[in-house]
Amino acid sequence: MKEQPPEEQIIEECAELIQAVQKAKRFGWTNWHPKDKDKIPNWSLVITEMSHVSIQQHRLAKLIRTNFLKEISDERNSDPNSK
Repeated sequence: MKEQPPEEQIIEECAELIQAVQKAKRFGWTNWHPKDKDKIPNWSLVITEMSHVSIQQHRLAKLIRTNFLKEISDERNSDPNSK
């Protein structure tokens, strides 16, 4: 499966984090899904989703730095009124 662009991935990961936090609030931070044989507590699932968001945040920041900050810098350097 082809990897999604960073802006798509961060949307997906943020949605998963929101869902994990909502479940923890609703069912309890120390509880786990009744069908989870490993009994992973909700707080742990939230932390996992937070780390996924963080990874995608860094990917998106890199994309922005690489593709847009140079453009902005170039535009400012070429505009005599920007100084």
